[in-house]
Amino acid sequence: MNRCIIPPAAAAVLLASFAPWALAGSNQTEASSNMSSTHITQIELGAPPKTDIRPFQSASLSLTDAIRIAQQQHKGDTLEVKFEMWDGQPAYFIRASERHEIWEGRINANSGQLIGQPRTFTSNQITHALEQKANAARRTHTSLAQAVRNAEQQQGGKAIMAKVQVDSTGKANFDVDVVKNGQLQVAQVDASTGKAG
Repeated sequence: MNRCIIPPAAAAVLLASFAPWALAGSNQTEASSNMSSTHITQIELGAPPKTDIRPFQSASLSLTDAIRIAQQQHKGDTLEVKFEMWDGQPAYFIRASERHEIWEGRINANSGQLIGQPRTFTSNQITHALEQKANAARRTHTSLAQAVRNAEQQQGGKAIMAKVQVDSTGKANFDVDVVKNGQLQVAQVDASTGKAG
């Protein structure tokens, strides 16, 4: 597995360039059936906005706390989780799948309370790419929460974003972005072994 350390100047550019990841402040969603593949790619590659790092570092709850809370609301496989500012509140956006449905919701990063009403999408409302992630996540031996813990331990920082990625063969891996000493580090976790690299 590869590890990439992004210098602060490059991280700032990345953080500012890809703010639209997974509904950050908009009503667009990967689950929209009419979304273009270009937009989906931009969402997939995105990183949290630069302004979200300071509130993230002082958030009471971790990414794994948010996953645990979300799973109490909706059982299934967590596909994506990321920190963001939502309506002035520090929050975690979470996307999970269960029985061919996708659940999306936000959890306050300090209180653990749901923000607003979660949304559920049926299999005919989601993109093929999202359906592939859900199918691959069901077949893995490692959960996203385990991948986050392993990446945090290996990197020595606090995860700000994690997601299931699917390669061209349909195999799942996890990308986990970890903040350490104000720098963003990207770890890849093998979904079969749980090892972070």
